[in-house]
Order: sequence, then C-alpha cells, then structure tokens
Amino acid sequence: MTRKLIPVVFVVVAAGLIWAAIAGLETGPAARAEATAVILRAPDGFEVDRLGEIGIAEASAVLAQKSDAQPGVDFTDGGDRIILLVDRGADRIIELRASQNGTIVERIWPGSVDERLDWASEHGRLDAPGLESATGKNLYH
Repeated sequence: MTRKLIPVVFVVVAAGLIWAAIAGLETGPAARAEATAVILRAPDGFEVDRLGEIGIAEASAVLAQKSDAQPGVDFTDGGDRIILLVDRGADRIIELRASQNGTIVERIWPGSVDERLDWASEHGRLDAPGLESATGKNLYH
C-alpha cells in the first residue's frame, strides 16, 4: 500500500510546485509595462523629466519651454509609456513608445524642432503640416 502512495504523493507535490511557479508570475498589461520599463529608456546625454499621465500636447508644451540641448519627458498617455526627446544638435524629435501590448516603437521627426513642438502643443500631434513626416521602426530586445 505504501508503494502505491509514493507516485501519488510525487505527482501531488510536483503539481503543487508547478502551480506555485505559475501563480507567482505576473500576467497582463501591468506585467508587460513593467518588463518594457527595463528596456525603454532614454539614451545617455538626455535630461529627462518624469511627468505622469499627460498627453502629447502637454508634453510638447513642457519641452518647448526647455532650452537644454537634449531635454526629454517620460510620461504615460492612454496606457502607453512614452519618452519624448528633443535633440537640438541634430534638429530632431525622438519618440520611444511602449504600448500596452508590449510593442516598442521608435519614431523620429526631422527638422524644425521648435516649430513642431509649438504645433504639437496646440494640436496634440507632432506631424505638422508642411514639415517632414516621421520615420519609425519597431525596437526588438
């Protein structure tokens, strides 16, 4: 009788360990956002302010007020984490965006940084009429 219980006890213990391991893992958008937070960061040299939950218009207005060579803001908008960087030396704006589903995208708007920030402050988007469109790519880790 004892020999028959050993495999049963083994299976129950193994199942319990597997359940404990799976139950300890976080899932859903919060876990993905936390995982991408490790990957999503501004390159060295940028002075980035954390702003919390705001929109592109508000973030652009903050950046338009800064005179630093490489200012940036880190914020969330509709659940996406966004780092918006201004590189005045290269005359471009860089957006790093981690969406709720875990996709990380980089978009770069070339030229007319101050004009573009003024437009975005009023209209909530960086694509300004008469200015060059952004180029973008998915970032893989």
